[in-house]
Amino acid sequence: MALAIGVALGAAILRRAPLKGDRARGIVHRPADFTVLPLILLAFGIKYTFAVMAAISPELLQETSYRLADVAISGFFAGISSASSHAI
Repeated sequence: MALAIGVALGAAILRRAPLKGDRARGIVHRPADFTVLPLILLAFGIKYTFAVMAAISPELLQETSYRLADVAISGFFAGISSASSHAI
C-alpha cells in the first residue's frame, strides 16, 4: 500500500515538470524543481533515525509496529523513487 502511494506521489511530482528529450544528443532534460532534494533528505533522515533507534535499542527489531513502520516508510520512498526513475 505504501509503495502504491509513493508511486502515485512520484507520478504527481513528475507530471508538474515535463521531460524533454533530445534524441540527437541522447539526453533527457528535466527542468529544475525544489521537490526532489527535500524528499531525498527526508528519506535519509527518517531511515537514519530508524537505524539509530535499532542500534541503540536492538529489541525494537522484535516489535511488529516498529518493523511495519520501517517497511511502510521504505515502501513509500521506494515508490517515489521508482516512479521518478521509470518516467525517465
